[in-house]
Amino acid sequence: MELITFSKKKSTQAEGCTIGARYTNPITGPQHITAVNQLRFLGVFLQRDLNWMPHVKIMANHARSTIHGVSILGNSVQGLNFLNWRKVYNALVIPMLTYRASVWYTGVRQKGLIHHL
Repeated sequence: MELITFSKKKSTQAEGCTIGARYTNPITGPQHITAVNQLRFLGVFLQRDLNWMPHVKIMANHARSTIHGVSILGNSVQGLNFLNWRKVYNALVIPMLTYRASVWYTGVRQKGLIHHL
């Protein structure tokens, strides 16, 4: 079970450090909450400052590793023809690259994110 909270205060500690807080759960009692800089929720990597570049990099790396994994299906001599490679690419890689794009893509000053993909 995880607790997700948002606050307006900026972290005064160095990047990568955690901040501790106390929370009293009505059922289990006092709990120690540790703040993190990055959180994965439903496959979306959320940053504290809503910077989407880490999420895009992770999804691009995931798609790249899938392409390398699928490359064992064939080569230029034997294996899949171009039509089947296109089907595999459209079925596996494109959904990875565009996963939850509706969350992070606004179309305003995001050429860097799209270029990375």
